[in-house]
Amino acid sequence: MLCERGETNDDAGKHDQAALERALQRRAIAGEVHPGLITGTYRVKRALTTKGLVSIIIPTCAAQGMIKTCIETLRRLTAYKNYEIVCIENIPPADRKWRTWLKRNADRVVSTTEPYNWSRFNNLAVTAAQGEFLLFLNDDIEILDPDWLDTLLAEAQRPEVGAVGPLLLYPDRRVQHAGLFLAAMGQG
Repeated sequence: MLCERGETNDDAGKHDQAALERALQRRAIAGEVHPGLITGTYRVKRALTTKGLVSIIIPTCAAQGMIKTCIETLRRLTAYKNYEIVCIENIPPADRKWRTWLKRNADRVVSTTEPYNWSRFNNLAVTAAQGEFLLFLNDDIEILDPDWLDTLLAEAQRPEVGAVGPLLLYPDRRVQHAGLFLAAMGQG
């Protein structure tokens, strides 16, 4: 056990927050400590030390028009502005209106007639990307939080981090995915 806490009160919370702030200082980590979603918890918000271009790669076959919500909310809500949207599409001829829409709204569009394969499409689209950071995004995503990209970048800029992922919610706001931890072989 690392820590056991008795009853919590405002004074204990202030001491906990101060301890976390001192830990950031000792480790020379630029950031702030904010209250967490649950009483008695805290969240460290690291400062961005990079302003690198992020290539947001979106494979799509138009997703019954969901690509529109994805790109429109991305452009309207994302606070971090140094990004490019690179889409790779195999939109069927019957849905050519979406191909036209995509070419007007993405920064770069790569077209292919290959059957849809998310991994293959991402690999093809990377060749058109110019960013320092690569973000692979599904076409059925709706952006809800303006700081989503800042939050991902704050972790991705750390030299000991190789990949990061966001919290994903179902339309009813239940958690779909909240991340994972890669452990050594044989560990869960």
